[in-house]
Amino acid sequence: MNYIKKHILPAAVLLLVCLPICLAGCGARIEWGDKVYSTSSFAGDSAYYADRDGLYCVYSSEPGKVYRACIDPLCRHYYPECEAAPEYMVTSTLVVKPEGRALPFVYMIGPRRLYTVEGGENKPLDRGEQRMDAVRVFDAATGKSRNVAYTEIYGTTRSIFFDGKIYMSGGDGRIGSVDARSGECAYLDGGTRADLIGIMDGRIYMKDSGGKVYSCEADFSGLREVYDCGFESVGKRAYVDSGVLYFERNVKDVSDINAVVTSSDVYAVRLDDIPAGESLVAKGVLEWMPGDGDLYYNIYEYKEYGEVTVGGKNVVPRSYDSGVIYRYDAGTKKSEACVSLDGVSAISITDAADGKILFEGWRYRELDSVPDDSFYEAMCIADTDTGKWSVLSHSRRPE
Repeated sequence: MNYIKKHILPAAVLLLVCLPICLAGCGARIEWGDKVYSTSSFAGDSAYYADRDGLYCVYSSEPGKVYRACIDPLCRHYYPECEAAPEYMVTSTLVVKPEGRALPFVYMIGPRRLYTVEGGENKPLDRGEQRMDAVRVFDAATGKSRNVAYTEIYGTTRSIFFDGKIYMSGGDGRIGSVDARSGECAYLDGGTRADLIGIMDGRIYMKDSGGKVYSCEADFSGLREVYDCGFESVGKRAYVDSGVLYFERNVKDVSDINAVVTSSDVYAVRLDDIPAGESLVAKGVLEWMPGDGDLYYNIYEYKEYGEVTVGGKNVVPRSYDSGVIYRYDAGTKKSEACVSLDGVSAISITDAADGKILFEGWRYRELDSVPDDSFYEAMCIADTDTGKWSVLSHSRRPE
């Protein structure tokens, strides 16, 4: 996420720590090869996200239907008492619905607990065991969960489900996989440190801290360099989607006293025609996410809307984008406006699939006069063909 409001950051961190997981609504069939990049994502006709109480939810295609995995009002949602809770915390989530199942598996990935319980007493793990991520799966059909594996990956930053395995990269740049059924782990050898950026045609793609993109076979053999994004993209985002490599350069800190904000220039290069060179998608991009063979993004634009009174306090509503989500077609190399968000900023575009965009919206206009059903922060969904959008769930209202 490029944009995190300073006064919301503690809640966002807490959201990743509490983490019971969702019960799914009905949806289209999802194959084992499908992938989900984040804790807010699509699976079939359902959108998965977490509310401000730290509870994972599902909004189904049926309007107004929101489900939670654990509905016990007295449950503290701690492992191992709560089946829907991770072992300790979650840094990456995968929602997968195999053929023949009505409800999905939800894989919770993140650091394991720092101790075990033996004879009623807590026994600290050794340092090597502490720096391991736990992969835990919640079965929405049975309401039961199990630990799949403890991996040598620590602080998972991105995970992708492909061909029955969970591919993941950690904060230290290590890349590995976990067999979702057996729990068998495998790792990329050779000292390569990189971030997982996609899977295409059975090959795993990754980008290192120097901006070089590599690919290898699904068993981590045959590692080779694919493209050099340039040193300017060190530590920045990249994705491989539908034959196109997207990456960013010229990242600028445009933060102010109210928010941590960065903008960047986003580029695209077709992996089947690298000699043709890269194309500039847009300059000054705030948020971006590939999906359906296109790239969705918005542009940084700072605005203030005059002082208003909210909860007895004087505040200045402000936004950091133009209120428009654009769609870039890698084939024509052209962009067009596809969703207009009047009075709302898309502060985080979290997923794009099947003609829909999932994003977190932030209302910034007329906070003192908005109707009761309006929101300050909320998870939203937009139809990229019709341009219509709606609120899935309110995250936080003005105080």
